Order: sequence, then structure tokens, then C-alpha cells
Amino acid sequence: WDEHNREVHKKCDYLNSLGIRKLRYSSANGTDFTVGLMERSRFSGASEKSLQGYTFNPNIPSEECFVSPKKGDAEGIVYATMPLSYQGQLIDKFWIRFHEGKAVEWDAEVNRDLLTKLITMDEGSAYLGECALVPYDSPIRNAELLFYNTLFDENASCHLAFGEAYPECLQGGVEMTREQRQEHGLNYSITHVDFMIGTDDLDIVAETEDDKKLIRLLSKLNLQSIYYSINSDPKSIELFGEKVILVKGKEAVEGKLGGLKFKISPKAFFQLNTKQTEVLYNEIKKACSLTGEENILDCYCGIGS
Repeated sequence: WDEHNREVHKKCDYLNSLGIRKLRYSSANGTDFTVGLMERSRFSGASEKSLQGYTFNPNIPSEECFVSPKKGDAEGIVYATMPLSYQGQLIDKFWIRFHEGKAVEWDAEVNRDLLTKLITMDEGSAYLGECALVPYDSPIRNAELLFYNTLFDENASCHLAFGEAYPECLQGGVEMTREQRQEHGLNYSITHVDFMIGTDDLDIVAETEDDKKLIRLLSKLNLQSIYYSINSDPKSIELFGEKVILVKGKEAVEGKLGGLKFKISPKAFFQLNTKQTEVLYNEIKKACSLTGEENILDCYCGIGS
């Protein structure tokens, strides 16, 4: 367990070194969700130290690196990927939509009323208190068992938690007053309940403080859209990778050419020199004596070749 603790601590240290400000989740099951972290958010996991200086493991087994998000900063929808054992019953096949940090819509095929009871227990129970990163290749998941106890089941999957946030996930938070913690964005509630959202294709992209600075700089240039392109193959020469994520602005912008309007997205091919292209098209019309009844194929696979 000492070796395992060191490995988890190493992961947490790395995450904390990045200055993460947002986590963006996406999966083929429909999960499309973004959550913000506090400026002094701190990932934690495995063994901890008590106020008296004693090292202890609050949860065994533990695979997670967890952090408390900023209250009021969560948007999108998440789909649960495991049943949730709560108050002796199972809540299953459920989804939750967030707006401005709060759960505003939800449904479940099994025990919807119990899910509603959990989310509406108090003012803070509709907000998140934890985001946890867990490897998909987890010993608990590989056991393919439902333990009917969230302290075990949560270590099978990346998960979120409704309700109370952890002061130790805020740098200096243990020594702060309740009011000071709330000013930083720490959530308070009488409950804390984890639910699992991990899948084998769950993609989590971190936006760091440096990314925010870049976005702020680019925004000053009056750009209409800013995208991330993710390419996991270092040998690839493709301009766009297997995933392109909208960071800021519109999903598509409008381009005009010859009286026609086109929607332009990152993977679209569009001739930027539209005035020259219009001249070229008009010359082609004259050379071919086109009447307007013909169908013309642009063999260069783009507009304005």
C-alpha cells in the first residue's frame, strides 16, 4: 500500500503542476460536460495526513485522484455508466444535465424519484462536490462486480459527486473558515454521493491556466471561433486530429462566394481569397460558354480551385 500511495501521489502532483482550470468530458454515450476548478484547487488521493500529523488511508482500495470543483461552474450533460447504490436501493440508467453549476434536469429508468430526492435534499446537493479521475484499467472494474457500496464501486470508474466538497482539495482550505471556503467556490451540503460516469472511450481534456491566457489573447484579435485539435499520434502530419473541440465562439462561421453562403467549420476546405476566386470562376464561365444549365464539378475538392 505504501508503493500504491506513492504512485497515486505522483499522479496528483503532476495534475497539480498543470494549473488546471477546466475539465471537459466527452463520450460516445452522450456525455458532453465541462466543469471549472477553483484557482487554488488541489488534486488529492490515497493516503493523507491528519491534523495531528498521522498518515492514514481514508479509503482502501483507492484508485482515484479527486478534486473539488468550483461551485456554479458546470455545463452540459453526463450519463451514469454504473448503477448507484443509495439508501439500500439502486438508481440505474440515469443522466443529469447541469447549467451554471447546478443540476437542472435529470431522468432515470430505475428509481427516478430516489434520484430526485438525492439531488434536491438541500441547496448544495444539486451542485458538485467532487470530480475524480480513475484509470479505466482499474482492479475494481476488472473484477466486474457491483459491490453495492459506493466507497468500493467508485474506484471502478471516473466519477462525480453531488454535495459536500472537501476542504483539503482547496489549497489552505483546512485552515479557512466556512465563509472563506465559500468565497473560493467550495460547495456545502449535508450529503456527498458519488456516481460513476467512466467508459473505455471517455475523453477528458484539461484546460490549464496557460490555455486561458492564450484564449484571452486570441479573443482580443476578434476571432469568431477557437478550437482545440487533439492528435494522439506524434508521427501524424494531419492538421486535425481525431478530436476537435470548440473552446470559444461559434461552431461554424459564414463565408460568402459568388452570392452563395457557406458554413465553414475547422475541417471544411474554403478558399480564403474569395474575390480572386470569383474572378477565376467568371473567366471559366466565359471560356466554357456556360449558360447556367450545366452541372460543373470542381475536381480539386474545394471551393475556388
